[in-house]
Amino acid sequence: MRELNPFLILVVLLFLVGFTSSSLLGPGARVAAAQSPFVGEDEAEDTGLRFGPATLPRTAPVVPASPAAEEPAAAEVEESVPEAPEFVPPPPPPRPAAPSRPAASPPGTPAPKAAEMQSLPGPLERLAEADGAASFKARLELVRKPVSSDFVQQPMVAVSDGATPVFLRFRNLGGSEPPNLVLSDMKMIRLSRNGGGHWVLEAVPREGTWEARVFVISQGKMWSVPVVVTPLRDIDFDGNGRVDEADYQLFRRAETDPRFDLSGDGERGVADEFIFLANYLLTSQPQTAPPVGSR
Repeated sequence: MRELNPFLILVVLLFLVGFTSSSLLGPGARVAAAQSPFVGEDEAEDTGLRFGPATLPRTAPVVPASPAAEEPAAAEVEESVPEAPEFVPPPPPPRPAAPSRPAASPPGTPAPKAAEMQSLPGPLERLAEADGAASFKARLELVRKPVSSDFVQQPMVAVSDGATPVFLRFRNLGGSEPPNLVLSDMKMIRLSRNGGGHWVLEAVPREGTWEARVFVISQGKMWSVPVVVTPLRDIDFDGNGRVDEADYQLFRRAETDPRFDLSGDGERGVADEFIFLANYLLTSQPQTAPPVGSR
């Protein structure tokens, strides 16, 4: 142990000498040591204390700022742009004055009544409302019966072949002006006055129709007048060469036979019965001649 004491003393002295010399160096000496040419470029920088001579970290040279650098570039100077004026919407156009309302009717004055249409029943409506158990003659009479005494049709049953005309005489229409007429499933030929002063309509029913009407407007009144019209059909179902009640009874019993779909609508109904009865009247009774003075 005594042999090692001098060596330890020497180490302690060297440590004290190095620490004392680095602490006595001033700022200028440290900078000089840091910028010494003996320090290699690839030498690692020292950021802490170490034994021996002290060195400072390498720093980049300080470049003094030029006066021109302090001024902003011309491109970087933002030009002052004047603000756009605030948008003010134009005032709305003036509204037109509301039209003046007509003076109200004095209290207690009844409002004028609209003209009501009087719809006259035809053979189709009569058959639909009649008792299904009625006899052949009773049901035939529903087709034979005139529609109204004010509207007389001649012939009694019109044929819808697209060529044969029918005449309808209006007996009790007052006034000298002709009535306004609207035809359904018919084409007007002429409207004239006969020797008795009655208005007479001549028209041709549309081919194949079994329901036609004339709407009459005259003197503030309106009528819906049915026209008895039927297409021609072969109703000799028993094949004996004549049309009679036996054909009707066969027609009533055989409801599924396609021959009895006289209207051609694929169903058996009141229209088929009307066509049978109307064709029966055409073959069994002579037709009345057109009214005198209709042409």
